[in-house]
Amino acid sequence: MTATTELIRGVPRVRVNVAYTAALERVGLVPLVIPPLSAALASVILDGLAGLVVTGGEDVAPARYGEPAHPTVEVHEGRDESEIALIIDARRRRLVWTAAGIRGRGDAARESERRRGGDGNQTRGPIPGRKTRR
Repeated sequence: MTATTELIRGVPRVRVNVAYTAALERVGLVPLVIPPLSAALASVILDGLAGLVVTGGEDVAPARYGEPAHPTVEVHEGRDESEIALIIDARRRRLVWTAAGIRGRGDAARESERRRGGDGNQTRGPIPGRKTRR
């Protein structure tokens, strides 16, 4: 699962909400926290993983989807790059993945879809075993 960074007591730290790790553990999965790292490492990071959970947090930089930044927007460019690369590689490998949280108006999943030539509206395929609501 992806994480963010935050300055806590004057020290930069990697942070993820316990609700994410607890939920994965409850369903029998072992949560591994992925900090924002170089996009070039996406392939190495996903080696040996069965899936990817992209967590909520800061807004994706509005410039990524062609809009100006609002004064209240809080972005994390390194996280954007890392998560977009992870999503693209997860899709290439056909790994199960989900965007479990919200990261502003346009999330990293939409940006990865746009980079692949899509319109950004289809962010992921169906989750195996999940019933579709009608």
